[in-house]
Amino acid sequence: MHSALPLFVSECSERLDRLETALLALERDGCEREALDAMFRDAHTIKGNASVVQSGDIEWFAHIVESVLERLRSGNLQADRQLISTLLPCVDHLRFLVSLATQPQAAASVLADEERTRLIGLLVPYLGDDIPQAHGIAALQASGNFWKISVSFAPSVFLQGLDPVYFLRHLQSIGRLIDLKTCLDALPRRQTYEPERCYLGFDIELDSVADKQGIEDIFALVRDACELRITPPQDKNRDFIRLIHSMPAEDLQVGEILVRVGALTADELAEGLRSQRYLVGQSESPLGKVLVEHGFVEPTVIDAALQRQSEMRRTVSQEARQIKVSAERIEELEALLAHVHHGLGRLARECAAGPETWLARQIPALVAQTERAIEISQDIQRVRLGSVFHPLHRLIRDTSHGLGKQADLLVSGGELEVERCVANGLADPLIHLVRNAIDHGVEAPGERLATGKPARGLIKIDAWQENEHLVLAIADDGAGIDRDRVRRAATERGMLSPDTPLEDADLLAMLFSPGFTTAARVTRLSGRGVGLDAVRTQIRALGGDVSVQSFPARGTRFELRLPLKARAAHDAGESSRRHTHH
Repeated sequence: MHSALPLFVSECSERLDRLETALLALERDGCEREALDAMFRDAHTIKGNASVVQSGDIEWFAHIVESVLERLRSGNLQADRQLISTLLPCVDHLRFLVSLATQPQAAASVLADEERTRLIGLLVPYLGDDIPQAHGIAALQASGNFWKISVSFAPSVFLQGLDPVYFLRHLQSIGRLIDLKTCLDALPRRQTYEPERCYLGFDIELDSVADKQGIEDIFALVRDACELRITPPQDKNRDFIRLIHSMPAEDLQVGEILVRVGALTADELAEGLRSQRYLVGQSESPLGKVLVEHGFVEPTVIDAALQRQSEMRRTVSQEARQIKVSAERIEELEALLAHVHHGLGRLARECAAGPETWLARQIPALVAQTERAIEISQDIQRVRLGSVFHPLHRLIRDTSHGLGKQADLLVSGGELEVERCVANGLADPLIHLVRNAIDHGVEAPGERLATGKPARGLIKIDAWQENEHLVLAIADDGAGIDRDRVRRAATERGMLSPDTPLEDADLLAMLFSPGFTTAARVTRLSGRGVGLDAVRTQIRALGGDVSVQSFPARGTRFELRLPLKARAAHDAGESSRRHTHH
């Protein structure tokens, strides 16, 4: 048995889970280019890793699945229910083959061969002319499009059963090796040389039209046991800059911009953020500078991303101040103002001629028309909560997929109208709370099924009006808040003595303390201790407040309560700030 098989099995299982989740989302939500590219990469990486551990059955079948996914992302196939229903059993079969990989050869079931034959028969109509060769090297070669790859393997890589040569061969599945230099700088003297340790590194030039993420995926099996630097061709950097400047206006961080255009991989971004956090306090360390120093991105690409970020934020800010109004409302407002203007003109003439009983009748009419005009003006500046809720559907989809979870969003009260400034102030707190619900609340599908819950979690947002207040409840049906973890985290931060008695509501209220987090490690979504503290700060700035309830194994519920009127919100917010600071 190949000694790298346990690592191979773990890696394949994660990718197959992602592939299954993506297929389900594809059936439910339709095609998205990024999702199709990610599915193809997962299948291709499984195939390449199978080659590394010399598992021919998995490599061959993954190649067939990859061929179908290639036709799907190229537009030659449509992602209908029948195709998804064919591909999902293929994912199950790959899982089965992966499970057999760790068993003795005699354990390979005849049922596996029969199932594979059946599935190939179902896949044949989708393969077109690609049955013998779905993804040849010739199609991937692009003369002059040379990537520079520098890779140094960890000394322990041999002990993990991994041979660097396999990864070099795997690179040839996505392109052509133009140049290969072996780096022996780490090779020790004869007296200290240990034959079971790896001292090798390589400088490689690769001719390929694969993207940066696709090249990094080749090393997925050994990513934690190597130092990898991938430098794109100059033409590719120009493409990155062009793509950056053509991006639609969104409020994005520099790292998000670079990942979206393919100039940076998710792993490189994570490493850059780790380095940035380490440098905080020692010197000024903007992320762009860190990424350049690590050799992840060229300075010109960073400059383009910073420039586009500034442009996008200006555009987003301007769009936020624009108001879309129906023509009927504008016409009604113009008519009322015309009546007021005419009445005031007549009033001026009557006053000049002397007091009349008409004057006594005209003034109340003008006052009523003016009040109506003011009402319409205020109404124009109101928006439906549904416009705030709409982006959360996509947020839940992307976040849950990234965490290997499944979740749906159910909202009510979207028809309620609030002043625009209130709606704008709610956007960020709702994003924080929804991400928090997926990251900390909703369990992974396997955990949910094991406890008798549906595999898909549910996040509900309900909004209603109570007198002059807007109330929003954000609830999930997840595991609930672990009180012991909250107490332990509070004790570690010196906020609480281990033996101090505390009411449940007071314990949960600690979640809103600045810098407080129960996360064991920092991730893209949590661990920095800024989420719930930021939510409370923003809601209090609107004159409201936030509370939390949590029920073990049944979920967590946050309630936001704030004034409906902007003036009331402003006055209450000022009062809250004075109370906080004095």
